[in-house]
Amino acid sequence: MKGFKALAISLGLPLLSISLSMAEDCARPVELYNRGTLSSDWSEKERLFKEALALPCKNREILAKIHNNLADTYEQAERLEEAIAEYRKATGLDADLPTPYISLGDVYSRRGDLKSAGQSYEKYWQRTSLKP
Repeated sequence: MKGFKALAISLGLPLLSISLSMAEDCARPVELYNRGTLSSDWSEKERLFKEALALPCKNREILAKIHNNLADTYEQAERLEEAIAEYRKATGLDADLPTPYISLGDVYSRRGDLKSAGQSYEKYWQRTSLKP
């Protein structure tokens, strides 16, 4: 796994910085998450993220990032209801993680729900140092 961690670090994967100091019970979910982020096959991504979520891990930040990436996989596959559900799980686990909010805004925009899109974008801007 050391070689895999080095590869993931060199690629700048967002979850790995957490994984270096995490509890041992999250090592396998993080490994699966990292493999999923490296995969170009959408069905493989989905399988790896779901497998990671099925394992014991109590770190809410890690779980939020896995749900976020599973949601992104659904969004790319035009499975928008599933994407929304996963983005909401991510925000429920880590309300400070900005990424699911901007993604929710994008999904709501695509569905024509501009009110929900605006609310999601606002939550994103509140969680980042970037201002519109």
